[in-house]
Amino acid sequence: MAFSPFFAFKHRLSFTLLCVYGMMNLHLYFAVFKIIPNRYALKANKRKMDTIIGYLVNSKLFDGLTREEIADFYPYLNARVLNINKGMILIYPEDTVGFIGVLLSGELHASTLDIYGNATLFGKVAPLEIFAADIACAPEQKSPFLIQSAAPSEVLTFPYGVIAEESGIPEGYRCILLKNILAILAGNKMRELYRLEILSKKTLRERIILYLAFQAKRHGAESFNIPFNREELAEYLNADRCALSRELGNMQKDGLIRFKKNRFEIMPPFTTGHAADGAAATR
Repeated sequence: MAFSPFFAFKHRLSFTLLCVYGMMNLHLYFAVFKIIPNRYALKANKRKMDTIIGYLVNSKLFDGLTREEIADFYPYLNARVLNINKGMILIYPEDTVGFIGVLLSGELHASTLDIYGNATLFGKVAPLEIFAADIACAPEQKSPFLIQSAAPSEVLTFPYGVIAEESGIPEGYRCILLKNILAILAGNKMRELYRLEILSKKTLRERIILYLAFQAKRHGAESFNIPFNREELAEYLNADRCALSRELGNMQKDGLIRFKKNRFEIMPPFTTGHAADGAAATR
């Protein structure tokens, strides 16, 4: 039985319309189920950015800037936020580092390594403090430190070039950030020089006295918390942990200090007699 051309045309037209109808429905399906997740993603990203800016507004790097101003230039930073586990190494010695980091939460340790691979604690990075800025600002950008997370941490990093170059973020904001970085690096350099002064002392007691005198002056009180536990303080003072614990005990017996864990209180003999040289060195 032969089919007429009209009958064949009608069936082809029906098939075409069916395909078009199906494609329209499929397009609508993908449009609906694609748009809805994107809307949730946008809201989630906005909430995340608001949280990050809430951290940054309290960081010294962004001192002098309001939340609204930070939100205004934040997209220019090309920032990345990383969640890292305890023990993860962010920067190895001799790594090329071209970014500046801000610790949002957690704790980082900066250590130096000797030729045998033994680590000595150089300093800690506390929440809202910056790290790697001194490396990124150097011509060679080679790290002398091992920077490792001491606790689960969240860090924000952005390329140094976005604030070093005039074509990066708006000029007014750029000048404020550069001024803040300069102030932070100057403060860090003073603390490094101070540590060299501590390590130049011959006896462990002299090092302890100078360190505690500095902490008392920094806190403006005779009772204060230090940022180190015993092992970390021993590393910082380049001393054996057992020797440090023994000397602290002797100083407490001599009526110079009182302490419990990382809480210290210096007594009148500390500042009037035994620690005169140490207190003078902090001025």
